Amino acid sequence: MSAMSAISVHAPVRVTRRGVTNRATAVNRAGALQSVTRVPALRNAAAFRPALRSRRLHINANAVPATGDALPPPAVFNVVANASIMKSKQPPTTTLLLGFSAGALIGIGALLMSCVGGASPALAASNPGLCAFLRGAVGLPAGLTLVILTGAELFTGNVMVMLSGLLTKKIEMKSLVRNWLFSYAGNFLGSVVLAYLAFGANTAGAPAMKAAVISIATAKVSLPFGVAFFKGVLC
Repeated sequence: MSAMSAISVHAPVRVTRRGVTNRATAVNRAGALQSVTRVPALRNAAAFRPALRSRRLHINANAVPATGDALPPPAVFNVVANASIMKSKQPPTTTLLLGFSAGALIGIGALLMSCVGGASPALAASNPGLCAFLRGAVGLPAGLTLVILTGAELFTGNVMVMLSGLLTKKIEMKSLVRNWLFSYAGNFLGSVVLAYLAFGANTAGAPAMKAAVISIATAKVSLPFGVAFFKGVLC
């Protein structure tokens, strides 16, 4: 079916009394329009809404719905808000254990980043930008991938999920506070335990790796409070 078969046309017809020619022309136009509107596909087309203004035809087409797995931003927000309902119903011990797992997995990514960067002193000296890109490419993405695949509870993600649920009135404030508290505590405990295990296993025992880890830790604890706070927000 052509595009014209989906258009319903309505136009005013004025019959003048100036002569037979004008009258015949107007009758022919009216007959043509009536024959067009008799076609069901033209009369009942819902995809196009024509309007005639100042003898010009304007066609407004409805938006084509999205297909596939991709969702528009409003639908993504609704999915996130609905996820807060499930998180609010899980037991606190589950949130704590999943938070512990997330802290340890993110710690693995940070340990990998530190070891890769520490094991590349020549690259850091000759091309610091490439070395920083390498650390970023193998560190945090690895940790986040493990968190997503295992379904662990990461505090930063729960801030978005639970706050979305609160703003849409799907959960209560006490559910948000409980989830944030136990997921944050679990993340902290998991990261501390992993750091202790890495230290006991002498994972960063090589001099270059040890110097890199100590340098990173010293730089972090030397940050002013405001700088550390905004870095955390951006993270």
